[in-house]
Amino acid sequence: GPDLPLIPEKVIPVLSPTASSGVPIAVQEPRELGGVLDGPSALDSHEFLPTVSLRKDRTIPLFSYIWGLWALVATGLLFNLILGLRKVYWMSRRGQQISFAELEIPEEYIKVPIKICPNIGSPMTWGVFKPEILLPPSALSLEAKELQTVLVHEWTHIQRKDFHLHLICLLSTCLYWFNPFVWILMRRHALEREKACDEQIIRGGDLATEYASQLVSV
Repeated sequence: GPDLPLIPEKVIPVLSPTASSGVPIAVQEPRELGGVLDGPSALDSHEFLPTVSLRKDRTIPLFSYIWGLWALVATGLLFNLILGLRKVYWMSRRGQQISFAELEIPEEYIKVPIKICPNIGSPMTWGVFKPEILLPPSALSLEAKELQTVLVHEWTHIQRKDFHLHLICLLSTCLYWFNPFVWILMRRHALEREKACDEQIIRGGDLATEYASQLVSV
């Protein structure tokens, strides 16, 4: 057959393809055999290029979903707890402190400030470092003996550090909200601390008989 024309070596292109990652890929350069290009389709075929997959696995582990759900609920409960504490703080700031003479009770019973707060429905204690007793306005209409027993009951809570324990229980429910036993224990603790205060007052003191009669009437 007819002789094929010779292709000068300097005009033969040398391919050096790169993947999108920027890493050069080694390829076989076309060879000249007797002045003839080895393989007429050597430059047109891409079979010699290796396949480079740049696809990334974007599967999110199940643990990430669980952790995200826990963090979302815990953050919401903590935010709600902070709002509740802030509300009590402002009620205490706006409350009117009254003297023991106005309440007609002996000062030795209570050793913390007593405030009348119009926005609360029942007596309560509040404060970590400087505890206070907050009373609703209706408490002023009670008889002297009844008011004394109410204040002694709240004072017993302060002596027992019940507010601190209650705060720990609330924080526990925020962190372990997924555990139903934590909620059950918090409810149980609330009942037991009230019962303990009642028993402590009944066991001794001048107000034991009065307080016991109030419990029976309730």
